[in-house]
Amino acid sequence: MAYTAYGWLSLNAPPALIGTYGYVNPAIASFLGWQFLNEHLSTAHVVGMVVIIVGVSILTLPGGSLTDPKTIAEPKSQ
Repeated sequence: MAYTAYGWLSLNAPPALIGTYGYVNPAIASFLGWQFLNEHLSTAHVVGMVVIIVGVSILTLPGGSLTDPKTIAEPKSQ
């Protein structure tokens, strides 16, 4: 499922947004391991996951720096 999501993202999103995938993927995998495989999550692990998700959300939600047209535009050649 993760490879399919990455493939779709690579075709439909700017590179700056694709880079956030590497941060979110481990947090989601940890959550799914806890939910379906009864893995233990420590408090530090949960806090880290929340920091990751909140940070990426701030960047990618409308109004965030990764959705600003100036950020995702192609650089001008000189």
